[in-house]
Amino acid sequence: DVTVDPRDGSQVFLYKRAQIFVGDLWGRFNGRGLGHFDDTVKELTMFADYRVPVVLRNMGILIYEPNLARKVDQHNFSTADIVQAGSAEEVDIRACTVQAVERMRAALEA
Repeated sequence: DVTVDPRDGSQVFLYKRAQIFVGDLWGRFNGRGLGHFDDTVKELTMFADYRVPVVLRNMGILIYEPNLARKVDQHNFSTADIVQAGSAEEVDIRACTVQAVERMRAALEA
């Protein structure tokens, strides 16, 4: 679950699959047996998928720069002008989504 930032070659760890796995185990076993993770299960971040950024953007929480907004808004599967997997834009969207959700969680817990 490692993405390489094409701008500088650094590794970006979002742990999406690992977190989904832990979340699924925890949910399936109701936090007991194989799904027992003490309180560490609370340390999971949101799963950096493609749905949450759409919702956060519609709510005005994420604001894309104009070129990225155009790409996302005009997205259809017949054009090459989309956000490519592993691109700097995708890394930014996923990382900013995790950060936004973490900030909302912190605000709710305050």
